[in-house]
Amino acid sequence: MKQNEIKLIAVDLDGTLLNDQKKISQYSQNVFEQLAMRNKLLIIVTARNYLRTTQFLNEIHGNYAICNNGASIWRKDGVCVYANYIESQVCDRIMREIYNHYHNIDLEIIMNKKTVLVTSRQQVSCFIDEPVEGILIYTHAKDILTLLSHEHNCQKKLLEGNTLFITGQYATKRLGLEYLLKLVNISAKCAIAFGDDINDIEVLELCAEGIVPENGIPSAKKSATAVCGSNNADGIAKWLSKKFSIFD
Repeated sequence: MKQNEIKLIAVDLDGTLLNDQKKISQYSQNVFEQLAMRNKLLIIVTARNYLRTTQFLNEIHGNYAICNNGASIWRKDGVCVYANYIESQVCDRIMREIYNHYHNIDLEIIMNKKTVLVTSRQQVSCFIDEPVEGILIYTHAKDILTLLSHEHNCQKKLLEGNTLFITGQYATKRLGLEYLLKLVNISAKCAIAFGDDINDIEVLELCAEGIVPENGIPSAKKSATAVCGSNNADGIAKWLSKKFSIFD
């Protein structure tokens, strides 16, 4: 794919653009600044919520952030242009079922601009005061996935490290990116995606080119059109620099 045909670049954060210290190197920031100057639309597509994404969106001169695995889409000015929450009754059913089987399990409840840790069923109603975008479960993840197998009104993703991530029924990274591509009137044939985990595969396969860092999981690499250097070696930025003849 020729560089002048590429209009949009979508990049995952953890394990992809961020190094293991959860930072974007100055070199990578400089590459993305050059891409922004060439009028490329720069998109973050992440499992993080907006509050934990906005710093990195600014650092790469990004235009939009697709957060919580596609549960919400934010403009760089902080305006939410799309949201797909977990329906309140579905959230209640999930909480009730989990705590009926695991009385003291810790859950992270993700909302637009905050994440709260709950450790009991009683805390849920106290701490949740806005629509829920996601639920993160770090222990008994596989067992809970089986426990909730009958619940079809949400998305359930088992991520690397045996973390279960539950989002709204139509909240996936792919659906979020498809919505955004329509919003900005850009074809997926003019887009490149970067990701490293199972929840990135659908985005890698949607775009004209899907690139996975060498630290990515094997199934993601199988779906990729290319593998680049690791997240700790500026792999994404170096691939883009070569692709767009930056810093030759």
